[in-house]
Amino acid sequence: EEVIDEVKKSGLRGRGGAGFPTGEKWEICHHARGRPKYIVCNGDEGDPAYL
Repeated sequence: EEVIDEVKKSGLRGRGGAGFPTGEKWEICHHARGRPKYIVCNGDEGDPAYL
């Protein structure tokens, strides 16, 4: 929860078109029911605007 708070304070946003706040995204996942939980990350963004 402390890490999520720090990410929220940082203002970090996703690089998708909506720019959704990363801290909110992590908080939603943290409170989601069910186990195990997985995080999926696109580690190779091919859009030249993101380089």
